[in-house]
Amino acid sequence: MKRIVLLFFAFIFGTAAFAQSADSLAGKYLNESDWFRLQTLYRSDSTRMSPFIRCFSKTMLAHFFNQPAQANAAIRQLLGGYQAEMGFGNVSTMMTLMGKNLSRLGQNKEAGQLLRKFIAQLQGKVDDKITAPFVAQAERYETLARYNVNHLTTPNDNNPVDFELKEVGDSGQVLMFMKGKINGKTNDFIFDTGAGYNVITPELAKKYRLELLEGSIKTEGTRALQGRIAMAKHLVLGNIKLENVPFLVLDVTQGNELIKGMTAPLQLIIGQPTLRLFDKYSIDFANRQIVFTRNAARQDVESNLVLTGSDIMQVNVSKDGRMFPLTIDTGATTSSMGTDYYKAFTADVTRHGKWDIKGGSGYGGIVYNSVFVMPSISFEIGGKNITMQKIPVTAISSEANVIQSGYGRLGLDFFRQCRRVEIDNVNMTFHIH
Repeated sequence: MKRIVLLFFAFIFGTAAFAQSADSLAGKYLNESDWFRLQTLYRSDSTRMSPFIRCFSKTMLAHFFNQPAQANAAIRQLLGGYQAEMGFGNVSTMMTLMGKNLSRLGQNKEAGQLLRKFIAQLQGKVDDKITAPFVAQAERYETLARYNVNHLTTPNDNNPVDFELKEVGDSGQVLMFMKGKINGKTNDFIFDTGAGYNVITPELAKKYRLELLEGSIKTEGTRALQGRIAMAKHLVLGNIKLENVPFLVLDVTQGNELIKGMTAPLQLIIGQPTLRLFDKYSIDFANRQIVFTRNAARQDVESNLVLTGSDIMQVNVSKDGRMFPLTIDTGATTSSMGTDYYKAFTADVTRHGKWDIKGGSGYGGIVYNSVFVMPSISFEIGGKNITMQKIPVTAISSEANVIQSGYGRLGLDFFRQCRRVEIDNVNMTFHIH
């Protein structure tokens, strides 16, 4: 999607590359997927944008700031008024986003119907290779439409769930584990804000009799992997009760048997699809408790959280006058900075960092990275000054992957510095207490 938007706006603004009008700035931020700067510009200067650029910006901001209903309303307006100017690539992107937003709203039947109608319009006009991804996605929505997916039966507004910090294998590293039940069977679940899916191993999916659905999904860890969706009939976390909960079935040792012992505890993961069912949740490290809240009021505030194209959540960070996003990832024991951070702060990193080769493991196996270990890195989040000690900055990785790419991630070591952290899915805000 990013490539399509880039091509589109490169054409629109090719003759105004040096202009700093609201339209040209919006085009720049859209090209770069810089949603935080686009948000700031839109809030201050949307009236100075042309109607088309204003509508396009509104669409993308609503989608990536977790407002699926508003995003689809803006997409309909965009397609209704400007489809001829957009071209096939951008229209295709909008249809993909619209289907995804409908699915986020629990309207999988409507999402499937939308894509089927679009596929029918393309028949005989484009190659089957172009329609194949839309067909696969439509089939996935149609399969999910047979279930009342993620049906929440808990009546309470505030739902506390206790957690423990437990060592992972014999690695000496710890993660957050919640006690729960899946299809009536008790087990530990990793609380992972950096997971775009709920995850279960093939062995447990079979043991707990999850229903395996048709089709496969490509996901990325240290390497690209293929997984399948399985449906859990019941999921219980504390007093939270859910029905028809999708899990991605993944073999955590796929790609390298050497990590089998290390990843043995990583059998069940609760990720963003479940976490975003609640309007907000707070992580209380003093009392070892997560409180999930069903209802939160929308406020007129500037968001400092954003969703990526793979539904991972990132927080807006500022350092030395530069803004950049970091993934919030309680499923990573330690924080790390990625290759984009290295490029942005090369002089500082090479001057103060100590070079090393470090291995890292995850879904897909082990990767090796050329890193500079910084004695400390300081930055600001939501007006709070944060300093992290001994942070590795990846300069080069043995694999092109989502773990070491981008600006980096804030792992559990960051969260444990805080007394309490609140993540608001309605207003897309991240507060440190």
